[in-house]
Amino acid sequence: MITEPAASAPTSPRSPSAGVAASAPKSPTNLGGADGTACAPNISAAGRRMRRRFGLISMAVTVVGLGACLALRLPWYLRTLLAIPGALAAIGLLQARRGTCVARAAEDTFEHDDFSKTPVSADDARRSRRAAARVTRDTVLIALLCAAGAAASALLR
Repeated sequence: MITEPAASAPTSPRSPSAGVAASAPKSPTNLGGADGTACAPNISAAGRRMRRRFGLISMAVTVVGLGACLALRLPWYLRTLLAIPGALAAIGLLQARRGTCVARAAEDTFEHDDFSKTPVSADDARRSRRAAARVTRDTVLIALLCAAGAAASALLR
């Protein structure tokens, strides 16, 4: 994986770490799992923007679809189909938020700003696959919640 040089922490007289070089910032995209190991992102900023846009569009489709289901008074079993755009929204937004693309993790590659791919180290690939498994798990759970919520909306009269 391509690594960037570590940036030094901003110094201020009040900062407890003034003058000390900072490690990678603790953000949701590079925090590891329960074992505390960091997960290097496998998509670039452009990839995150693309996935975030896809997720937001899918979320809008889900909300509009729910409104249509309510307006048309569709039966509960048809409303469960909202799990599909709900899952698409979840996978797009979770990949953007966590910086891990499930497909890139399966390929053991990093996606650059021009959407070209390069292989990553074995350690980064292992961490990326673990993060992708969590993204997949969370997507399935969100899809099930979307289906259950949409089906329960049939109770609204």
